[in-house]
Amino acid sequence: MAKSMRAQKERIGTTGLDITSVDKLANDASQVGIGVIAVLAALIGIWGIACLIGGIANEGILEMFNGYINAVTGR
Repeated sequence: MAKSMRAQKERIGTTGLDITSVDKLANDASQVGIGVIAVLAALIGIWGIACLIGGIANEGILEMFNGYINAVTGR
């Protein structure tokens, strides 16, 4: 108990925030960053699937595959 009370009284830097407050702030910022990255990854994936469906609807699967092979090989 005395050890935890000392930890609460320790200050960091010139802001005077408790160490536990700084740790919580860093943890919350990390969670927000991971959430933003996850949302952007999902949007990019959805956009990619929409483009594949649009390409298949326009050209058909064989034409898309042929275009992919031509793009990879450079013909």
